[in-house]
Amino acid sequence: MIISLIKNTLKYVAVLVAILCCFLSCQDEITQISSPNDQETITQNSNLAILLQNTATLDGSIDNILDSANCILINLPVTITVNGVEVIVENETDFEVIETLFNEFTTDDDTIEFLFPIVITLNNYEEIEIANETELEAFISDCAGENENDDDIECIDFQYPITFSIYNADFQITETVEIENDAALYNFIDNLENGVLASLNFPITMVLSNGNTVEVNSNQELEIIINEAEDDCDEDDDYDWEDDDENETPFNCFQDLEIVECDTTGFGEYNLESIYQDCLNDNVIVTYHETIVDAQTAVNPLTVVYFNATLSNTYYARVELLEDGTFQTYQINLLVESCVSSCTEVDVDNYLVACIWNVVNYNGSDDLIVYNLDFNSNGTLLITANGQTITSTWSTSETNDGVWVTFNSVNGPNIQAISGNWLITECDPDRLEMNQENNTMVIEQDCIDNGMCTEQDVDAILNDCEWTITNYAGDSSFSIFNISFNANQEMIIESTNENYTGQWTTSQTGSGEVIVNLSNITGGNVQIIEGEYIVVECTANQMIFHDVSNNGNELVLEKDCN
Repeated sequence: MIISLIKNTLKYVAVLVAILCCFLSCQDEITQISSPNDQETITQNSNLAILLQNTATLDGSIDNILDSANCILINLPVTITVNGVEVIVENETDFEVIETLFNEFTTDDDTIEFLFPIVITLNNYEEIEIANETELEAFISDCAGENENDDDIECIDFQYPITFSIYNADFQITETVEIENDAALYNFIDNLENGVLASLNFPITMVLSNGNTVEVNSNQELEIIINEAEDDCDEDDDYDWEDDDENETPFNCFQDLEIVECDTTGFGEYNLESIYQDCLNDNVIVTYHETIVDAQTAVNPLTVVYFNATLSNTYYARVELLEDGTFQTYQINLLVESCVSSCTEVDVDNYLVACIWNVVNYNGSDDLIVYNLDFNSNGTLLITANGQTITSTWSTSETNDGVWVTFNSVNGPNIQAISGNWLITECDPDRLEMNQENNTMVIEQDCIDNGMCTEQDVDAILNDCEWTITNYAGDSSFSIFNISFNANQEMIIESTNENYTGQWTTSQTGSGEVIVNLSNITGGNVQIIEGEYIVVECTANQMIFHDVSNNGNELVLEKDCN
């Protein structure tokens, strides 16, 4: 009896354990996570998805000597006839053989004939077998011409591997995908299905065209960095096989310089080591000398920090290659000038708030010209570029040295270089020159009427019909919502199954920027669009806002009068 009772008890225990195990295994099938932030997701055809795919697009320009086509590659090995001479091209180094044959026949038209069939790779990494010259020419004709704009971005690359998390419609993580190369990234973006959300796992590292790397920690940073690097190098999309793009030496980075130091005492302090900072690497050594003879003979080098006690001095840099001792010398003019401008602090304030400004020159470069600087009289500075808005602050002050402009909280790649205190050295109503230690900057007004709407225009346009949220921060899933902007400043936000209300107001800055404020939305995921927006594009059928209160998120509305 006791033995039977024990057996029955063990059976019940075994059944309970089995049920518990089954329950736990079911729970492990899908990992629950909190809803990802909209700024972190990547959807098909979003701005960032397009930039990622363009960065990963195959560059076909490396073999232009073979096909004069920037969007396809000829798969190697391939047999060709160059000016009547048969050549087997097994790798890219064999392109030099083709160049040699072209140079030997200088009086003739250079010709290349392929031994078909051959295989080509398209810029989407699809491989196609080509049977004859006619088929090849058809694909070549589909490419952009020599040095014409094309979609592929060649001046920045990903440092692989990178990983994505994939979410389903319930914001559950379904898998993690590791990407090892450009082809895998291109196909991953290309195969994103509608409704599938992907999130890039940060941080990642991007490689710039000069070999430097930069760490990226968010979608917004990544989009800005890719946009800014897109035209930052020579993509070599020409058909000139004799160009010297690959024949550069470390000397190409150096040049004669004139450096102006602002100081009212006639004294200037220079950090010579920083003069060629962007050119320094492990292959060169740079020394500075008072005479060209000293530079050529490598004697009497100056100390790293040199105090220039006169208004004008000329010095010489000796740049020597460590591998073979080859050197070149460069002339450096150090000038000390009194840089006090004739403008008062009030003058500078009035000039800055009058219009939009652009940085047309920063240490000799116009890379920052894409940024629009909107100085508001309340001390806020709105910086817009590449679909993003950065909210910063600005102020002015006046000392015996002159008028100073101070930029704070400039939190964006590249444009953050303007941060800090700047002394105005030249002052005109539409142009300001300023210095900051070894940095110089020139900003100019852009007061041209760009067709932007006034506050009254925005009010009238929004009151007319309903508006569909076609995009918010790169996410098109909010397109189920239509907004009615009523004249009493009430918003009605509707979808098939949801209905919410909210408030909207508009205002206009001293420089003409229109601000739209969306607030008090009563519920649902659509609450995320609440914020203070600057109107960046304004037409009768489409409005584009940038949220200055939330990292510059972009909100796109399109009119729906049906």
